[in-house]
Amino acid sequence: MSYESVKSPSEHDLIEAPVRLYREKVDPTWIDRNDHVGVTGYAHALLRASGGVLRYTRLGFKDGLPEGRSVYALKWATTYLREIRADATLEYTFQLLDYSDKLVHYTIFMHNADENYVAAVSESLDVHILVATRRSAVMPPDRMTLLGRIWDVHKSMPMPPEVSTTIGIRSGGKRQSR
Repeated sequence: MSYESVKSPSEHDLIEAPVRLYREKVDPTWIDRNDHVGVTGYAHALLRASGGVLRYTRLGFKDGLPEGRSVYALKWATTYLREIRADATLEYTFQLLDYSDKLVHYTIFMHNADENYVAAVSESLDVHILVATRRSAVMPPDRMTLLGRIWDVHKSMPMPPEVSTTIGIRSGGKRQSR
């Protein structure tokens, strides 16, 4: 599977906490001279997983660009926790940390599914934009509704310890405090 297989939930689908996105095998091109997934491999894999998050939330290219909408990353941080070797099966999950009418703050967990551990945690703060103006814009009501459904399930989840205190929505977000 890949991030391209991720589907947005229908109004009747159950939202998981965290959301399981997809599984994939480590790409051999991600292996560096230390015989493990290198920094560029993690970056490539987590950017693909971010694409999965955006497909799930209907903020990705497939849904947004035909409407003249997109998202830009404002901040991106990755915490590397454990090594991943060749041939490992990876599973990606995501947690919505906060959102506002223009911003989405989330984290992606990269799991080694074979050995059952979290290998890396990636955090992103994205802004919704109109492509024509390249300026931030309020998200459409259907995206806000979907984010609200996800938030209703994720808001009671603890803040992951790997989450940076410098990344977040300063005002107007749903999370009241850290």
